[in-house]
Amino acid sequence: SLRRDGKLLTLVQPKTPTSYRTLALPDTCIQALARQRDLQAQDQRVAGRRWHNTDGLVFTNELGGPLDPSNVRRALTRLAEQAGLGHVHPHLLRHAAASLMSDAGVSIEQISDTLGHRSINVTAEIYRHPINPIRTGHVAAMNRLSQPDAEAEASPG
Repeated sequence: SLRRDGKLLTLVQPKTPTSYRTLALPDTCIQALARQRDLQAQDQRVAGRRWHNTDGLVFTNELGGPLDPSNVRRALTRLAEQAGLGHVHPHLLRHAAASLMSDAGVSIEQISDTLGHRSINVTAEIYRHPINPIRTGHVAAMNRLSQPDAEAEASPG
């Protein structure tokens, strides 16, 4: 975690034990991180002796230092507004991830574990928002219940 102490940005321990976890990444994320590594190597070559990424940060400024959170928030807001998404702040990305995973059929337990929540209630009540409000999970069961003869005819007997 990055914390601001006056004008100084320092790395501190994450706030909970669940913050320490291993997550598999989709291929698109792995490819984006590989591109970021290449861009960072280019920044390091340009900076030369001024480079100081001693903490192994993935996202850095042009000299290898941590990105200022205020600058990250402003850049994200600007990009989101240019894309027609309105005002977006970094923490909203966690809500979006939970909602998109839920819409894709990922269980609430898996979403909660991915986000590092202690309880699925936090995930369900605060982070997950319905994307597709049309409820369809019941349709197949209701079709089977309303057509019992179709199953009997289909099964060998």
